[in-house]
Amino acid sequence: MRGLFHISCRALAAFGVYLGLTAFSHTQSITWVPSATLYYCADDGTAVGQTADARWFIYRPASRTTEFIQPPQGFRVFAVRGISQDGRVVVGSVAPLDREATRPFRWENRVMRLLTLPGNPIARACGVSADGQVVVGDARTGSGATLCRWVAGAQTGEFIQIAGEPFANAVGVSADGQTIAGVFDWFVSFLWRDGVVRTLFGITAEAIAADGQTLAGNGLSPRGTGFLVAQRWSVETGLMLLDTPLDYDVSQAFGISGDGNIVVGDLLRLDPDFFPRRWDAARWVGDAPVENLNQTYAELLVGSRLLRAYGISPSGRYIVGRGVRAGSFEGFLLDTWRAGDTNGDGCINDTDLLAVLLAFGTAGTPYGRYEDLNRDGIVNDADLLSVLFNFGSGC
Repeated sequence: MRGLFHISCRALAAFGVYLGLTAFSHTQSITWVPSATLYYCADDGTAVGQTADARWFIYRPASRTTEFIQPPQGFRVFAVRGISQDGRVVVGSVAPLDREATRPFRWENRVMRLLTLPGNPIARACGVSADGQVVVGDARTGSGATLCRWVAGAQTGEFIQIAGEPFANAVGVSADGQTIAGVFDWFVSFLWRDGVVRTLFGITAEAIAADGQTLAGNGLSPRGTGFLVAQRWSVETGLMLLDTPLDYDVSQAFGISGDGNIVVGDLLRLDPDFFPRRWDAARWVGDAPVENLNQTYAELLVGSRLLRAYGISPSGRYIVGRGVRAGSFEGFLLDTWRAGDTNGDGCINDTDLLAVLLAFGTAGTPYGRYEDLNRDGIVNDADLLSVLFNFGSGC
């Protein structure tokens, strides 16, 4: 531990000088992307979105750059449905310019590769594993729809037939690429793993957690209104209704964190005398009451509003969706972690200090580089000082 002691002493010696020279720039923040909506998010904040004129793109916050997902000649990007944990791989579907016969694709390093299936049916990609090596989707057949999968970079995939179920539509896949989540029908979902199917009644799945054990989705309100309410299902607890305040008519879940503990979506208040309807982006953590993100992050939202939260990074750090700023609809990327927080627990303490010390001099963790608090590419004195400066906050 002698090396770590010397590092911390050096940082402490510079602490007083540092406080007088600069302020820490990394704290809870929001980034707006004009004329767009953001749908999916990787652990480093890389996000996938669509512009108002239906072009799909990737936004990388580290470099503050946007790159459009370019399809092969004669095609258009029909939809993007997933991003790998490190933000390198994006999957979705393309369609010919003159019709909507979709084909799945895998996109990496600005190169799109179209994926195929035996017989070349209409198909789409709907999810990707954490490392980008397993892609899952579904394909149209003469009698309905069936699951499909591409493994280890293979261009030609395989069908996954589910006996007795003519309509199996994929929603996503677990981090290890082994558990596929999908929907058979309204409020009937399933988990598939190693040929074993678990049918879940009462929920229309929208997203699967990285652990493969938890789903976020929607079901019918128990109030008898016929409206949707957000739900979580897990192997451990079964189906659980998520909190919907009485002054809202509808709640919807769209995204879930890697451990299944955080769900994001929206709340809707219906008013027959007012249009547009009142949307509020929402977050559910565990079994706690729902958070209206406009209230939680009010200090960041002067003159703006978060309408719908569509996605969340596996760590739970970043939330993406659609909001309104200065009267215009824009996509948002919300960084929810406090300055100096390396694990997202909201408390800057010994755990964060030790994490930075152990990662000192490295490029950080493989995906989020959480110890690299100022995102300059290396864990160094600046990151250690960020923890020290904010030590004890949020606890």
